[in-house]
Amino acid sequence: MSPSLPLRILYLEDDPLDAELAILRLEENEFTCDWRRVATQSEFVASLENGEYDLILADYNLPAFTGLEALKLFTETNLDIPFIIVSGNLGEELAVETLKLGATDYVLKDRLSRLPLAVRRALDEKQIQRQRRTDAQKIQRLLQHQMAANQLSIALGDARQLEDVHQIIHEYVRNLMRVDTFIISSFNYQTSLIHAKYVFTNDQVCDVTTYPPIPLNESENGGPQSQAIITGKAIYYPDYLAALENAKTLYQISDTGQVSETQPKSEHEEPATRSAIFVPIKEKGETVGVIQVQSCELEGFTQDDVDILAALANVAAIAIQNASLLENTQRQLHKLEALHNIDVAISASIDVQITLNILLEQVETHLNTDACSIALLPANANMLEYKSVRGFRSQTLTYSMFRLSEGLAGQVALERKIIHIEDLTLLDEEGIQPFIREQFITYYGLPLLSKGQVKGVLEIFYRSTFKLDQEWLDFLKTLATQAAIAIDNTNLFEQLQYSNFELTMAYDTTLEGWAKALELRDRETVGHGRRVTEMTIELAQALGVHDSEIIHIRRGALLHDIGKMGIPDYILQKPGPLTDEEIQIMRQHVTYAHEWLSPIRYLQKALDIPYCHHENWDGSGYPRGLKSEQIPLAARIFSVVDVWDALTSDRPYRKAWSKEKARDYIREYAGQYFDPQVVNIFLDFIQDD
Repeated sequence: MSPSLPLRILYLEDDPLDAELAILRLEENEFTCDWRRVATQSEFVASLENGEYDLILADYNLPAFTGLEALKLFTETNLDIPFIIVSGNLGEELAVETLKLGATDYVLKDRLSRLPLAVRRALDEKQIQRQRRTDAQKIQRLLQHQMAANQLSIALGDARQLEDVHQIIHEYVRNLMRVDTFIISSFNYQTSLIHAKYVFTNDQVCDVTTYPPIPLNESENGGPQSQAIITGKAIYYPDYLAALENAKTLYQISDTGQVSETQPKSEHEEPATRSAIFVPIKEKGETVGVIQVQSCELEGFTQDDVDILAALANVAAIAIQNASLLENTQRQLHKLEALHNIDVAISASIDVQITLNILLEQVETHLNTDACSIALLPANANMLEYKSVRGFRSQTLTYSMFRLSEGLAGQVALERKIIHIEDLTLLDEEGIQPFIREQFITYYGLPLLSKGQVKGVLEIFYRSTFKLDQEWLDFLKTLATQAAIAIDNTNLFEQLQYSNFELTMAYDTTLEGWAKALELRDRETVGHGRRVTEMTIELAQALGVHDSEIIHIRRGALLHDIGKMGIPDYILQKPGPLTDEEIQIMRQHVTYAHEWLSPIRYLQKALDIPYCHHENWDGSGYPRGLKSEQIPLAARIFSVVDVWDALTSDRPYRKAWSKEKARDYIREYAGQYFDPQVVNIFLDFIQDD
């Protein structure tokens, strides 16, 4: 015992001289004594209740009060200090009994020289006992912490969603200690921002999207979370208000859940949080977040609470990391799925409206928007037109148009950059009134750019304050790029369709011109080419020919006699019968048609009629003598129509036949010249017509 530290002694002794002798003996042996003598039971009890002592000395024989009774009263107080009997005469049996009842030692008054040694030994033994108890308690606490960590680990074993992990950690901590507010935050090293991930206060879980991020304060007087992140150690504030008075910045949580930067409260104001613990969450040695518990009571936690929360934070870190990785993976998969769906829509559809609807569906699903829209800007125009909208309560925007100088979308298109408005209600512009009536708060507008040109504007709306992080902004930009590509592809396809239509019209007009030129040269009835073409198409449709083949039948019908351009005029325009040699020359016109048209890829599928319309069902035709179904169907159809029109039209060498006579002729030669099935359908067709 150091002489500089007083030994506080309560001495139960009725003889002042005996007490002074005992104290003198102690002071002679390097003890500095601060002592008080009492002689009665009431004084003794009062001193035990009101004083703090390192040692109790007690005489055994007192008037109306014995040392044994004093010892019993002492043991009821559970004071952890030595109790030594100092008596004039104490038999061996009494000495043993006092030791059994809890006395540390006994010393006879005639042997006071033993007293310093007995006191020193008693103090040392008490110190050793206290250390053993402390060590045992520490081991017990460590075991409890380990058991708590193991139990939490088991509880978190099946948790896969980050929200579930946070909920389980919160419930487990609340079962171990009194918690009024529980918060889990994450720290982003790239942005140096602390984000609230789970907040429980006022007996409810709060919406963390309303909590803006808090910047890391690296100064010595930074906020508690910043200090926990920087030091990587648990921090306990028994008096949270006193700790905040030294902080440069205090972030307060309002009743609506908003976090604001304010000055610390003055002493007369009563804060809700009176004590708090901040424990870092570590991943691979780096602090990635903070668990904080708060109490409305001053000194509401103990050091044991700090230690056990630190132990649980190690388990929580692994579960949070796993859930975060799973959540990030799922989020990336959902993004890829969304992009794939849009790619499929772009590839599979030429209808831009379908693609835009699918894109807005993905935006609404993955960004949790309350509403979204796409307005398109046609080429060489200064008007935006809403083409697709989702989530709006009214039809105000549907297919509405406005100038580029009007509204938020016009501003996005003109400035060609993302516009984010955190609170639309703070704007006083006429163009946003439809959005105000929809009760929108947050606005994002993105230009749809393709090849440096604005194709339109993508807008998303929230009916509460909301801020997209960089990851989701990048995803939104990707969606906007895909939308621009879809619009550009559709415009290109429409332009290609129109060009192809114009080219096809030019081709067909040319073919019709050739047909008319042939009519004039061959001196056929004006309109023969048009009539046989139209009738052939109608008969082919009646026979169930697919629409994709009709266009080729039309062209073949128009060009059925194109080969006659190679026949000399003296034969082609001869008024009388042809000689056998002239007939052979005339029959060459189908071969000429094949030779001229087959190199033209555009007309290859139209060759059946010009080349084969003089083949007969019985094989007696030319040029190849094909028979029955060897003859292409288009040629079989056309041959009936061509003969019908020729018989029922005036020619230079004869008058037109009556329809009845022409029908009889065709009916008679069915199965010889003509396909019988085609004839049957044709006769019904003529009858109906």
